[in-house]
Amino acid sequence: MVGGNVEWCDMVMIDPATWAATVIEPAPCGWSDVVAEISSSCVRRAGDGQLLFAPGVVGVLAGAAPVVWVHGSPDVAALSATLEASPDVDEVYVSTGQEGVATALVASGWRHAGVVTQMVHTGMAVPDMVSGLPAVYALQPGDLADVRDLMRRCSDIEESQLAHSYGDNFFTVAAPVWMFGARDGAGRLVGLVAVRRQGRSAMGFAFNVDAGWRSTGLSTALLATAVRQAVTVGADFVHAQANDLSRRRMADTGFSAVGSWVRLVRN
Repeated sequence: MVGGNVEWCDMVMIDPATWAATVIEPAPCGWSDVVAEISSSCVRRAGDGQLLFAPGVVGVLAGAAPVVWVHGSPDVAALSATLEASPDVDEVYVSTGQEGVATALVASGWRHAGVVTQMVHTGMAVPDMVSGLPAVYALQPGDLADVRDLMRRCSDIEESQLAHSYGDNFFTVAAPVWMFGARDGAGRLVGLVAVRRQGRSAMGFAFNVDAGWRSTGLSTALLATAVRQAVTVGADFVHAQANDLSRRRMADTGFSAVGSWVRLVRN
């Protein structure tokens, strides 16, 4: 009713099952969606002269978090020359369909650092928090020294990557970004995860849990918090790379595998 008068309108009956399938369920996200998000993110965040954008390859050559992604069939000689002239780039991800590129880069001085699984989460079916765990809260610039310490304890991350990607200016140069952590009863940081808003998506990264707190539910609590934050700020999906330790925990939280990358680091 408006102003006491009945306003008539046509009504259309909708089958609830059809409505749920067409409105509530998100569109599936796959490898091509991830590559598009990585590419657009590199274009947006690279400064003048820092962007690598060529057929089959994209990356940021200097500045915050330098990295190169080989997602297709690039000119290998040109790529090798570009990397040789870009000393700030310490890691390259090569899609597992491009083994020849990885082999050529290893021959030119890069080191094979394992295979990581590319995973995505649509934001649906996020697990509930487990009670009795340390509180998960948003980290601040003052926590970054402890962040670097935890990453040293829990992973084989290179010091150069810590300096380029997780310096004291992290929250400024990586913005818009959120980092979440948990501390034990003694105040020591024992878990963390970060999520950065991109175009359609958000990228999850920096997922680390102290060995003493694995298989307790803390990993799921951290990942669920990151996914909820991504959905809150409008991301259609979350994408992240998982190693052997994190793949199962991410799957338990609702992530699905869509492909994989060979990770290379400088010798």
